[in-house]
Amino acid sequence: MLANRYDVDPNRLRGQKNITEHVQLMGKRIKDLETGLQAGHTAIENGDFTVRNGDIIVSETDGSIVMRIIHGDIPEIRMFPLGETDTHLVSLFAFDFNADPLVPNQAVQLYVAKESGLDPDGGKILLTRDYSILSWQPFTGAESYIRQDSIGFLFHGIWANQVQASANDGLYSGWFTATSGFTTWTHTYFIPFTTIVAPVFSVGVSGTTIQWGIENFSASSFIVRFSTTTGNKFVSFWNFRTT
Repeated sequence: MLANRYDVDPNRLRGQKNITEHVQLMGKRIKDLETGLQAGHTAIENGDFTVRNGDIIVSETDGSIVMRIIHGDIPEIRMFPLGETDTHLVSLFAFDFNADPLVPNQAVQLYVAKESGLDPDGGKILLTRDYSILSWQPFTGAESYIRQDSIGFLFHGIWANQVQASANDGLYSGWFTATSGFTTWTHTYFIPFTTIVAPVFSVGVSGTTIQWGIENFSASSFIVRFSTTTGNKFVSFWNFRTT
């Protein structure tokens, strides 16, 4: 029997934390709590990470904001690759694209915008559950885009006239006028393509009916032959690159 009620059986203390371990654990909890409270303004790689009114802001050491995560019903990430003082920014946000609450449609949009008002002014990608759009939407002027859904592709805009970006372009379109006095006309590409380009074209002469055809084509040019030298021939083409 124990000598008095204040004595402790050593066998009951086996596996239990001693007073030193309890102090160390409490110190760690206090440190973690302080770290959590300091997360609102923490130095990250010589920059700042700030939580302000529910938004998360990442800035450089000079205070210029490079990214802002906006809270709310429409979550958004605004990025400032050229600095917050620049006229434009990049925005990524998710939202319900369908105005009917009974038919929700998950959507996400990434686009370049004017900083004042977040007006679109550049490239845009819109992804929804039903379709996707690759677009160029200037602040002023018409939007050009390609839309894809279960039905197929929809193109909205104009095709470039005799514009070639590289030797690997898949499509080369445009038109030109073959002046009178010639029975053949050679159209040479600005850059020889890496593979053969197959011409698809039409010829028109005002007030005159003529015969015409492709005489030769290659990766660098195509030749059109006409049945007469009379009149200026309007030639339009839609040429695609093949293997």
